[in-house]
Formats: sequence, structure tokens, C-alpha cells
Amino acid sequence: MDHSNPLRRIGRFTAGVFLAGAVLWIPIYLLRGMGFTKSFFHPYVLIQLAAATVFYVSTLSKSLNYLQPLVFLTIAPINFLDSHESFYGLGFFVMAILLLFKIGFFDRGRIPKILGLLLYLYGWELFAALRAGRNREYSLTPVFFVTVFLVYLYILYKDQIIVYLKQPKPLLDLKAKGISDSEASYILALARGLNVKEIAGKFEVSESTVRNTLARAYKKLGVQDKAELSTFLADYTLPEG
Repeated sequence: MDHSNPLRRIGRFTAGVFLAGAVLWIPIYLLRGMGFTKSFFHPYVLIQLAAATVFYVSTLSKSLNYLQPLVFLTIAPINFLDSHESFYGLGFFVMAILLLFKIGFFDRGRIPKILGLLLYLYGWELFAALRAGRNREYSLTPVFFVTVFLVYLYILYKDQIIVYLKQPKPLLDLKAKGISDSEASYILALARGLNVKEIAGKFEVSESTVRNTLARAYKKLGVQDKAELSTFLADYTLPEG
């Protein structure tokens, strides 16, 4: 388990927040005369308990970190249905966006993904407003402001946002994995787009030498082929050279 993963700490913290919210609301509902059963099984209590559980589960593996923004994207519409101007709903949406940046969701296809998420937000806002019988133009005012704010923030602090929100990748130490100098050279050349023939020409060796050397390196790294090697290397920053 990666103890240095900040999303693991965020997951535990958020799970604690939702759990505390659920526990605090139960006595409030009891004081309102709802009774223990109705208080414990109140929808808001159950939602917060479910969110706390999912956030905790998200900390068990790095591959489960995606559950965190999904929870916020799921909860946001629930708050919009109470009020299309819900500060909580907009806040949950913004937190989902920040988490998606953090896990690298926007590294590829950034524009269509952002547009899709904004359509998701606008759609729920509009649905909530129409459901409440509010004017459509007026109902989009809060979400329009949030959209402008996010774009404004991104334009001003694009580089800083990417640096701070995107978790830095560790530097790949091939020697620590038992990779020889020649194996490392061929792997790095392959990772930078060269094919076997080009690598052979660059290092003045035969293509069979390159293939055999790469095969040994694959075995040491626990991968089967170039595709699996690319997936493996995606989690690291490649060394120079």
C-alpha cells in the first residue's frame, strides 16, 4: 500500500468527515421526535454512511482512487434537487474536478472531458430548477458563475494548478530493478518512440541483440511485451539519457 499517496490521506479524512456527519445528524433527528429507527435510517444519514464507506474503500488501493470523485459527482445532484442554488452541490462538483485533476483524469482528452462534466453539472442544475418550477435562465446563474470562476482560475494559474494537483511520478530507477546499462539504454530508447531497427542503428548492434536484450529486461520488470512495458513506465518519470 502506498503510504505516500495523498489521495489515501484525503480518502481517510473525507471518510471521517462523512461518518462524523452521519453520527451528528442522528441525535438531531431524535430531538425532532423522529424516533431512533427513522433517525438512523434517514436518507441523509444513510447517504453519509455510504459515502464514508466508499471513501474508506478508496484508500485500500491506488486503483480505487477513482471512487473519490465519483462519490462527489454522485452526491452533487442530490443537493441540487433540494435547491438548484445549493452551495453543497457546487462545492462537491468542484471537489470532484480537483480530485480528477489529481489522479490524472485530464491528462488526455482534457477539453471533451471538461465539457462533458460541465454538461453534467448544467443538466442537473436545469433539471432541478425545472422540477422546482423556477425560471430556466435564472436557474443557470449559479452554475454559470462557477464555470466562469473555474475558467478564470485555470487561465491564471494553469501551470501551478497542474503542478500542485497532479501527483508527481517517482523517478524510475532501473538499476534497482536489476536492469543492466545496455538493457536500460534500449528500454529508454523504446519508451521514447524508437523501434527495434532504429535502436539497433543507434547503438550499432544487430536487431536480434536488441530483441534478446529487451526480452531479458521485460522478464526482470515483470512485463510481457512493449504494450505492458508502456503501461509500467506510465507510472514513472523516465531518467535522462
